[in-house]
Amino acid sequence: MKDLRNNYITQLENSMEETLKISSWSKTITLDAFTAKYLLSGSSYIDVRTKEEFNNGHLENALNIPYMFYTKKGWVKNPKFVDKVLAVCGKEDRLIVGCQDGARSEHACNDLRDAEFRHVSNMGGGYSALVANGSYVITKPEPTKPKLSFVARICRLF
Repeated sequence: MKDLRNNYITQLENSMEETLKISSWSKTITLDAFTAKYLLSGSSYIDVRTKEEFNNGHLENALNIPYMFYTKKGWVKNPKFVDKVLAVCGKEDRLIVGCQDGARSEHACNDLRDAEFRHVSNMGGGYSALVANGSYVITKPEPTKPKLSFVARICRLF
């Protein structure tokens, strides 16, 4: 089964490389939810959404490395994005990069390819597509416990 999967991945990558040669304007390979599901077991999923978005739900075992931050000045690109990915993944690792709907992750994929990561794919439709597909293990945020007031915390000591 593993050989069959590896053969499928090799054929898919060869097909993608041909597609890239034909449409040279795009550096990004985009996967649909079905294909991503098949490839996830041998790949790392990098979720480039903000920490707040990630905490609202994410794939199990996803690595959260935000591509952009929201500041008072608006959206700002994470200047350490590629370095953060390199700290946890090798340039030969198979990476599937996703965001909320696929736009930020496409830019993140281009940056990773520019940094010579070889096996980078964009999750078309992002997290929204994974949720809509319904066949993914999604980690939902755990309900938070209400915070106790200072007085209530002191009372617990006695």
